[in-house]
Amino acid sequence: MPRRTKKKPTRSTVSPPDSQSRAPSFLRILPLLICLMPAVFFFTFGKYLEFNQPGPFDSGAYVYSAKHLLEGARMGIDEIPSAEPGTLLANLLGVFFFGFNDIGPKIIQMLLQIGALTTLFFAARKLFGKTAAVLSVTIAAVYLSAPHIAKVGNVKEQYMIAFMIMGACCWIFYELSEKKRWLLLTGAALIWPYYFKATGLTIDIAFCLYFFGRSVLIRKPLKQFQVELGLLVGGALIGSLPLAAFFIWQRQLDVLLNGFPFLILKSVIALDVISLCLFFLVKMHPMTHLVQWGRQVRPGFWLAGLVLILLMLAGGSLYVHIESRGFVGSYLGSLFFIRIPYHFFLRLIFLYRTLMESAGSASAYISESRRIYSWSQQAPIVFRYYASLGVPVACALLSTLSALFLWVYRKLNKPSSHSPQDRLVWLLILWWLLDTAFVWISPRSYEQYYLPLCGSGAVLSGYAVWLFTSRMQRSPFPFPW
Repeated sequence: MPRRTKKKPTRSTVSPPDSQSRAPSFLRILPLLICLMPAVFFFTFGKYLEFNQPGPFDSGAYVYSAKHLLEGARMGIDEIPSAEPGTLLANLLGVFFFGFNDIGPKIIQMLLQIGALTTLFFAARKLFGKTAAVLSVTIAAVYLSAPHIAKVGNVKEQYMIAFMIMGACCWIFYELSEKKRWLLLTGAALIWPYYFKATGLTIDIAFCLYFFGRSVLIRKPLKQFQVELGLLVGGALIGSLPLAAFFIWQRQLDVLLNGFPFLILKSVIALDVISLCLFFLVKMHPMTHLVQWGRQVRPGFWLAGLVLILLMLAGGSLYVHIESRGFVGSYLGSLFFIRIPYHFFLRLIFLYRTLMESAGSASAYISESRRIYSWSQQAPIVFRYYASLGVPVACALLSTLSALFLWVYRKLNKPSSHSPQDRLVWLLILWWLLDTAFVWISPRSYEQYYLPLCGSGAVLSGYAVWLFTSRMQRSPFPFPW
């Protein structure tokens, strides 16, 4: 009889259970979750303090104005709110959904902050790495919830900072992925900060300087620049739809359309259209060959033309003097080729003054307070607050000095770096420096005025961590960052 052979056991090709396959991935993110626990704890503890005590400052006035408007009052007629439109809209939603108290606005503020911190974590993780993301989120969560600086909820600066962080992070996502939807989200987020407080312009100013400077320095193609600009403006218009609905409800849409952000948008659109028209006229018009043709004309003809122009000016001046009968100014003003440019010039002056007034530069509070409160009296208070915010200020300052040192070093020794980290850090530096400088505008700066530099400083702090960890990974003794 043939000998029976035992079959060798073969490896099972059946996939392991879900619990076993998920275990390694869970173990990989477990250290990350542990590192994020301080951020979660301090943010939760800060919210616990906020929800268990009423706002002792402007919160009650915001809630009352919202309730009055919901009862049918007209803004500017029956009710003159102290809140800016964005803060007032947040309080309107809070009172509408949660009743006449400040719990509703605080819930909305908390949701916006959670969205901002989540966006910050993923943007910083994608740009600077996990370690930098943990540090940035922890700094933001701690200092934007600390009672000594964040007050107790329903604070206009807190709403404003959430949109500032989300706008900067959406732009980071666009730079890293070049997906057009991030441009729309960037524009939608950046239109909001001013409507909570005028100092929210810091992120808008920094972004405009970075956006136009980047386009010039890297010589971005005109078509791509126009697409980016168009999507940003379109996103801003889409983002302002809730504000438009609010002002339409109050039958005051002109207040929104004549406000500072919309004046800037209209100015940008007008300048862009004029620039495009001039560009195509210069590029496509046959008169562009005049320079080449003029070089072939003999100098004698140029001299004869100059004499003829001088004679025509003299004759024209004599004619104007005779026709005007002594009223030269009024006569010249009636000529269309003088009247139209003059009216255009007056319109530009009016637009400039309107922009300055909308931005708050003509505030009597600031000008009158500055007369009785000098810079030397303000300086100790400002620097004391800087010291109390030591961690975000020190980390942001370290990132700024590191970026400046590397830029100088590369200019002197190596070609310029084109990494997204070394490029985007300048947007974050501009934003943080403006936040740090804007606290000097008001002669009497209160604690909440220093919240924005904590938010921008938290985002900027990731650059220094990225520099350190990237060099540690290239060292002979790398650490598993």
